[in-house]
Amino acid sequence: MELVYLWVEDYKNIHKQGFNFSPRFECEFKDEYDDEGKLKDNCELIIKEKKDYVSIFPDNINVTAIVGENGSGKSSILELLPYGPKSTINDNIVFLLFYKNEEYILLNLNTKKHIIILNNNYEKVNYTLYADIDNIEKKYELRTIIYDTDFAKENFKDKDILKFFDDLTNYGFSFKKEYLENNNKIFNIEKYKHISNFLIYILRDELISLNVFFRPIYMKISNLDMSNSNLKIDEIIESLTNEEIDIDIINKLKEKKDLFIKLKYNQKIFVNNLDEIKIFFELAIQEYLDIDFYNEKDISFSEFSQGERNFYNHFLLLMYINKNHSKSKGKENAFFLIDEPDTTLHPNWQKKYVNQLLNIYKNYKKDIHLIITSHSPFILSDLPKENVIFLEKGKQVYPFEDNQQTFGANIHTLLSHGFFMKDGLMGEFAKNKISKILNFLNGKNKFIDIPINQIKPIIKIIGEDFLREKLLRMYDERFPISKEEKIKQLEEELKKLRND
Repeated sequence: MELVYLWVEDYKNIHKQGFNFSPRFECEFKDEYDDEGKLKDNCELIIKEKKDYVSIFPDNINVTAIVGENGSGKSSILELLPYGPKSTINDNIVFLLFYKNEEYILLNLNTKKHIIILNNNYEKVNYTLYADIDNIEKKYELRTIIYDTDFAKENFKDKDILKFFDDLTNYGFSFKKEYLENNNKIFNIEKYKHISNFLIYILRDELISLNVFFRPIYMKISNLDMSNSNLKIDEIIESLTNEEIDIDIINKLKEKKDLFIKLKYNQKIFVNNLDEIKIFFELAIQEYLDIDFYNEKDISFSEFSQGERNFYNHFLLLMYINKNHSKSKGKENAFFLIDEPDTTLHPNWQKKYVNQLLNIYKNYKKDIHLIITSHSPFILSDLPKENVIFLEKGKQVYPFEDNQQTFGANIHTLLSHGFFMKDGLMGEFAKNKISKILNFLNGKNKFIDIPINQIKPIIKIIGEDFLREKLLRMYDERFPISKEEKIKQLEEELKKLRND
């Protein structure tokens, strides 16, 4: 199932606007209003199917990116989608149109307004009508998964991560909600590391087979105080007992006590042997241990930069959600709403993002629609323009001409067109400085607040070749040099050429 079209009457900065989500269709809603400004009954929705459309993505995946300036409405659209981050779905939206197996499904939240759907030949199209998203979910076994990248920013509270870990008991862990609910403080990096370890253990087989930058081969475990000794199991058991941690966890630790005592300081434990020490990955126990995974080059996970770990942990969570959703028997359709995943990523990781995402979900057993908001031209360059919603002041716009594309496009084109950078791609400070010099040299301004002896050195450090050479010629015309100085410059250039 895929989302085809969304119509919004009035929400935040979005007013009477429609948004096309599917590259296979182009929809246009013919909205008409009465004297009171209310939407009339029997308005028409025209659907044009693109018969020649060919998807570049796996058969079970549709990807839609939403891009635009801050305040253009990206997050507002996510909020309005079914079960979006703020669950604001109500009659601010008139309808959403879905498509699955040649069937149109219309969610019309305003039951008093009938919508007529026509094809490009203006023939009536049959559709199934729903007035409640819950009924669609039951009928089509729909699931919406919201991935909030605030997890990578570490600025939310512990209890908020419970939504990711409702089914940890399926993996044999004694995870209790109270462990986090009673620890309602701002999320900290140490616990972030504990959960990373937790997920690496659960996903170790997938990580080894998947082409990601860190594939765990073995791990090392030591005392938290980094003392050069065997693990202090008795001290850990005593501390857990005093803290009244779940008795099941303590008993499991006691059962394995003899094995754990034999573990040497920083001993290598290969991932295929981790089931023997599974109990160590309980969050309550990790508080007393230092666990680190290593790849085939003997580089530990903790040695990577914070940005690299954020990138990796982002995909760990997506893989974990994928793993649990894939094995569910009933849920056949999924929408993933991912809000600005590129926020904390280095451009090099932004380049890899869509490819990694598709690697995770290409063998997904169910149909999914990935909807991503982004500020990254690298993410945009992995998608055809038909898979992108360009927003400007709450409206969907089309900045690329028919003969232009986003897929494989250069970054300059994507920034200037896709992200509406109409004033150029140069930093404002440099732009202002160069503009002052240009206007002074061409006589537009008689005065300049830059010392004359600094103008030429500034021109020489301009990175754009054509602009630099043009300004140098203008400078020489404005401040011509003597014959002796010209000869000296030419001799220096000749000497440089001989040395080269």
